[in-house]
Amino acid sequence: MMDSKEPENKLDDIFGIGVTANAVNNLRTAALWGRAMAVLGFFNLGISILVLVKTLIFYSTLDNGSGYFAGVLLSTLVTSVLLFFMYFFLYRYAAKMLSALDTESQEKLGESFGQLKAYFRFIGILLIVSVAVVILSIIFGRLW
Repeated sequence: MMDSKEPENKLDDIFGIGVTANAVNNLRTAALWGRAMAVLGFFNLGISILVLVKTLIFYSTLDNGSGYFAGVLLSTLVTSVLLFFMYFFLYRYAAKMLSALDTESQEKLGESFGQLKAYFRFIGILLIVSVAVVILSIIFGRLW
């Protein structure tokens, strides 16, 4: 039976598995790297969009190949939205994990792992879709 003096949100007991100091350190390091990757990803995404806008403005004055540039714009916008959500889930995982470790909150730890699950689910769906597109392209001979 649980001692009444122990807090319910104690971090060192997950499903009966003790979380060692080494595990907490590894979770903190992973969260810090995840946050850094997400922030740099958002920055890179912003720079890419600015470069795209500059390029489209420059090439729109040439008045040729407008269909090509519309395709590039559409594909870049779709890619940017997908990357935004990928970085968003990664950032939320990292922020919630760091908060959970700082406050020793079981609830925040669960929320953090939920964001990590969403991140991997999102990447998994993208991978399945991209593999399907490649296979269909090979079948219909449009890849090469």
